[in-house]
Amino acid sequence: MSGTDKLMVCGMRFYGYHGVHATEKDEGQWFEVDVAIWGDFAKAARNDDIHATLDYSKLYEIVRKVVEGSAVNLVETLAERISQQILALPLSRKVRVTVRKPEAPLGGPFDYAGVEIERYRDGE
Repeated sequence: MSGTDKLMVCGMRFYGYHGVHATEKDEGQWFEVDVAIWGDFAKAARNDDIHATLDYSKLYEIVRKVVEGSAVNLVETLAERISQQILALPLSRKVRVTVRKPEAPLGGPFDYAGVEIERYRDGE
């Protein structure tokens, strides 16, 4: 994989209606998302050029649209949808997506339930 630079947008919070229980889909809950994207961003650094990198606001919008979009059962599905959209962007070679569900209905105290996935662009 060429370029080992990493961009990160962490601690994003969005309200969504995902889960396997009817109450999760009816009432919704908060989801927290971190993304890290690997690629070669050296040209952007050398030239101080936003057009030679990935714009954080675009990454944020991708995550927001997925989490606030159509309901799914699993946080794994949310993470996969986010990862595939980010990997479709130019310059992204690898992505790590973490989705946390701090209000998951587990019946006892905990910080969060969640998933972390890593995906690579085809051919990498």
